[in-house]
Amino acid sequence: MDMGSFVQACDRLRKETGAAVVLVHHTAKTNGNRPVTMERGSSALRAAADTMIEVEKHALGPQEVEVRVRCEKQKEAEPFDELKF
Repeated sequence: MDMGSFVQACDRLRKETGAAVVLVHHTAKTNGNRPVTMERGSSALRAAADTMIEVEKHALGPQEVEVRVRCEKQKEAEPFDELKF
């Protein structure tokens, strides 16, 4: 199935059930030495998404981590502030 058909099926599911459709996608790990926050593959998912949220885990020490949650895209509202846990 091509990505356009997949996006249409997700939208149909959302409209017919009233449910939120949540997709989990991974990003490219690095671009040379620089981290990349762009998802891999087709740009159709980014174009169709109302909200995109990035979740990252950072090691702060041998037994300590920080999880960051950031709004990458918000179509019809203000993006939320970055959250750190």
